[in-house]
Amino acid sequence: ARLDDGSALRALGRVAWELLAGRRPWDGVGLYQLLHQQKHEELPPLDVVRPAGAGPVPLPVQYVVARLLAKRPADRWAGADVVVEQLAHPVLG
Repeated sequence: ARLDDGSALRALGRVAWELLAGRRPWDGVGLYQLLHQQKHEELPPLDVVRPAGAGPVPLPVQYVVARLLAKRPADRWAGADVVVEQLAHPVLG
């Protein structure tokens, strides 16, 4: 796989998901299972996995993280500038 802006943004999405969920994204027992899960399994929405008492994740943030984690590259944004625009968009803010 080629490392590009899309790869970096997807990695940012995984880190954001882990921080907001309070747990690791995939719990594979071995490297092969972990890689398989990363490639084929969608992560549950943040509002489902967020620890009790942690408070809700704002919908705009959930939307941005979900887009960053999209499996198909065409479903993700092309660059970080678009992510910043989305976070600053008045409808999301």
